[in-house]
Amino acid sequence: MSARRRGTPGEKKGRRSAGRGAAVAAQKQEVPIQPFIPDEPAEQVPVLLLEEPEESPVEIILPPSLAEQEVDLKPCLQNRLALSGLRKEMWTEEHLATMDQFLKDVTRPMLVFYIDDFAGLKVEPVMPHQEQKQLTYFIRQENAEITEENFHEVVQFGTVRKPYIDSLMRMLNSIYLPRLFRKASWPESIKNEFFSEIYHFMTSLTDTRSKMKGRTVLYIPIESLNISAEVAIKDKAVVQRLETSMIHWTRQIKDVLRAQEAVESRESSGPLEEIEFWRNRCTDLSEISKQLCQQGVKRIESILCLSKSSYVAPFQRLSKQIQDGSEQAQSNLRFLSILKEPFQELATLRPKDIPEKLPHLISLVRIVWVNSPYYNSRERITALFRKMSNKIIQMCCKDISLDRLFEGYINSTRQTLHSCISCMSSWKDCYQQAAYMHN
Repeated sequence: MSARRRGTPGEKKGRRSAGRGAAVAAQKQEVPIQPFIPDEPAEQVPVLLLEEPEESPVEIILPPSLAEQEVDLKPCLQNRLALSGLRKEMWTEEHLATMDQFLKDVTRPMLVFYIDDFAGLKVEPVMPHQEQKQLTYFIRQENAEITEENFHEVVQFGTVRKPYIDSLMRMLNSIYLPRLFRKASWPESIKNEFFSEIYHFMTSLTDTRSKMKGRTVLYIPIESLNISAEVAIKDKAVVQRLETSMIHWTRQIKDVLRAQEAVESRESSGPLEEIEFWRNRCTDLSEISKQLCQQGVKRIESILCLSKSSYVAPFQRLSKQIQDGSEQAQSNLRFLSILKEPFQELATLRPKDIPEKLPHLISLVRIVWVNSPYYNSRERITALFRKMSNKIIQMCCKDISLDRLFEGYINSTRQTLHSCISCMSSWKDCYQQAAYMHN
């Protein structure tokens, strides 16, 4: 066995210096990949370098707001527009900027699109002050961020046409309400509370729509059309909701009758106003009378009769008043119509020309008195003659000008006064003569 040569101290020192130099060089070369660790064996360094690729790759995750900015969501709005006459060249940078603000700002609840006759395409965050022919709306769920994936979940959109309330009524009655009232799987407490709110909202919406058109419309709940009377009377909540509808109908009918009585009692009106009053009353009562005969109203009335509701009797009494009032209005309008043209001609005359027309007018009033089933009472015919007197007095007052008198037109004013006095005297004589002949 040969002995190992240890080497001299100088050689050992040289070897140590060479080792340190090699280590320094290796450290400089390996810095970008792995820092050099002097205490570990050299053979372990490659192992550490090989373990790094096996680790999961590092991904750069952007904040949600930054990630969403990279996706252009404006086509989600543009592709859902249904405006007649919309063209590509109508779009401007301002429109696109307004759309971006709505999509990125969670505090903006609404965006509307419409085409103005003068300004062209309008994109605004609020409803326009004036009613437009067509309008597409986008409504955001409160404080919800909009993405391409959740657009249908957080944005409610649609297109309405003028008038808006009619479009809303059609949408609710044809799409939403039939689906809602078929939801039988809801808990009873939630369903009853929700349906009660639906009744209240639809009643108010129907009232608003009808008043804008000067009409009275009875709201018939869709629920009553899809349920049998036998099933309905066993459900207390359904009976209560139907009673709510009948209570509102009763209130509506009372308002119509009260308003008509107030118009009828006005003393300053003339015969033409009397004719117009009965024309309006005939229209209103005829419409309500037809509605009271509708299947939905009769169905609710029968359900509440079976349930022995206390609201049925008052409603039936008012319904009878409406039926009788409608027949009366039609009859009165038919007989009073013979006075329309003569009194329209009378309104164009001067007081001096009125006396020669009075006998014919009184004879027409007598025809109404003798033949009308509702104007043959003393009260009715007296009221009609009073309205004729009001009309003649109004015409005489209109012909007398105090300004001309104070300006010095003495003679012409005196002639006008004499004509008015003669007119009123002739009216009095004609009336007394007709009364004497009738008695």
